[in-house]
Amino acid sequence: MAATSAPAASASTPAEALAAVWRERLFRHPEWWLTAASLAAWAALGAMLVRHPGVELAGWTAMAVAMMLPLARPQARWLAFRSLPRHRHRSVAVFAAAYVAVWVATGALALAALAPVRGEAL
Repeated sequence: MAATSAPAASASTPAEALAAVWRERLFRHPEWWLTAASLAAWAALGAMLVRHPGVELAGWTAMAVAMMLPLARPQARWLAFRSLPRHRHRSVAVFAAAYVAVWVATGALALAALAPVRGEAL
């Protein structure tokens, strides 16, 4: 715990102390933004009230980000702490992009396969 309070103790203002505490938390949890991306995707899903052509894949993508990224947090954390410190966020971003890309490709194939059933052209 001494390492946690050291940056805050050396800060000259309360704002600097708070910033130091947040920097340390973000350094210890490089996967934090996966949760933020998930919350943003849930907000996007809630905002999709009107159906337009092509919205199905966008909705699928938002759903994959909202529901699957939180499940990938332990693996992202594992990867981040086995990467160089300066590459932690980049490695998590590449991992998350590849993870979501697989789900988006699956959704595109599923939507294409179901298009004739729904009476739509490919």
